[in-house]
Amino acid sequence: MRRGRLPLWPVVCLSVLGGAEQADIQVGKVWVSPSVSNYGYLGNFEYPGGSLDHYIIEYSALLSYQVTDQQVVLFGGTLGQSELDYGFFRADGRQEDWTRSGDGRSTLILGASADLSQLADPGPQQLTYSTSIRAYAHEKYDDFLLLTHQFTNLGVDTLRDFTFGYHLPADVGAGGVSTPELDDWTALDSASGLAYMYDDDGDNGLTPYYVGQALMEAPDPAGGLGNVQSWTGFSYYLMVEPIVGPADLLARMTDGLWEDSPSPGPYSVISTVGPYTLAPGASVIFTVALVYGEGLEGLRENLNNARALRETGWIIPLDEQPPQVPQLAEPQVSGRLVRLEWDSRAESATDFYQYLLYRSTESAVGPWELLDSTTANSITDLDVRVGFPYFYTVRSEDTQGNRSGRWGALCRTLDPVRPLNAYSSTVGKVKVVPNPYLGGADWELEDYESSIFFTHLPVSCTITIFTLTGEEVIALPHNLSGDQTPDGSGDERWDLVSRNRQTIASGLYLYRVQTPQGESQTGQFVIIKGAR
Repeated sequence: MRRGRLPLWPVVCLSVLGGAEQADIQVGKVWVSPSVSNYGYLGNFEYPGGSLDHYIIEYSALLSYQVTDQQVVLFGGTLGQSELDYGFFRADGRQEDWTRSGDGRSTLILGASADLSQLADPGPQQLTYSTSIRAYAHEKYDDFLLLTHQFTNLGVDTLRDFTFGYHLPADVGAGGVSTPELDDWTALDSASGLAYMYDDDGDNGLTPYYVGQALMEAPDPAGGLGNVQSWTGFSYYLMVEPIVGPADLLARMTDGLWEDSPSPGPYSVISTVGPYTLAPGASVIFTVALVYGEGLEGLRENLNNARALRETGWIIPLDEQPPQVPQLAEPQVSGRLVRLEWDSRAESATDFYQYLLYRSTESAVGPWELLDSTTANSITDLDVRVGFPYFYTVRSEDTQGNRSGRWGALCRTLDPVRPLNAYSSTVGKVKVVPNPYLGGADWELEDYESSIFFTHLPVSCTITIFTLTGEEVIALPHNLSGDQTPDGSGDERWDLVSRNRQTIASGLYLYRVQTPQGESQTGQFVIIKGAR
């Protein structure tokens, strides 16, 4: 199955690392987990959120400058070298927790500040910086994150050759693709200022997305008025030929604009802007967009949407704001009925119009079909098949047609909802489906997934499976102690794995269903492994 976890309530899940609070972002289409820190580090990305397609593993800030006769080079993540790894984290003397603003459903803004007072080499610095990260649950603005950093020189010495940027280590490929990083390209789009990466062949349609980083606002390094939106540094390196120390990193940060990669490979991208002179008491602000999109044109379109928000102070325009994102409750399954309920916070909008409920029979990220529209807070799905997987997402809509996003953790089911048969009052009606099992079943979501169902079981029993020679393969408790999925139904799923955790071979198998009262039924089924 696609999912093994279900992050339901907060869109910001907290953990603590080194005394400082971390946060997960699960608001829009771009998810970040397990950690987002105010030290210039973001953990595993998922796009679309809930897909387990990561693309990016560590996204990290870069900073370099000279003060008196000393050189400072800082990195937000890990390059496998102690002198660079988590440099921002180790230097920070504040260890602040995030503050949160926005409603946490339609918009999430994380904010925190830090300093370099604990920097070991070349020593403590009088430089402070604040970070804010913005994520949106809006179909026009949910393909990117906005990261703003403000640096302030509180010391008495001028900081020279001040250069800032981001490190993008992308393995562009879907979760099921083996070694996706080996055929990636990296390029700089001069028309938009995007430094981006993409897969060489799209993995037969499994990897349609490009990912890139673009400068949204920064002072002109040449001293001109206004802001610039173009990197002054663009370089890359192969992960099999990693950066070997601060001097190597600094050289790549300040080596101008490279040509696009000459061949595909496992690249990491470095994009920077600078140099600046930061006098005592002066501040400098940078905003960067981390953007996804389908192909280069989709990437450019989503970047343009992000840049449009700069005109409104990174706030979605009022005439485009939909009602709040509904929070979907745990679906209630009763036989062949699935009841879905959600809260009514969206209805507080004066122009609220309706809810839209979508369903997918394939995965938590679609494709989606519109199941129904309603002004109520619940819908019962009657058109379902027992044992088959269903996924749902609910959106709110206003009278102008503005719709809330569909990708947040609050408004979706991430694990499949499977309707079940009611239990049988007597033994003797048990069936195995499909029988025979011919390489697969229609309800299986992945090629590697294999399963059959025992249906019309009594409320509680033990299913014991044997080979033709009488050797026990496995015993499956049903609504008894040891049942990993007790649900009170008359169905039990088996993944065709023996008690020794080995996949079973093709052949004819026998089974016995026995209740605690001693009633039993026996039968047989056929497994034929191979292509679906």
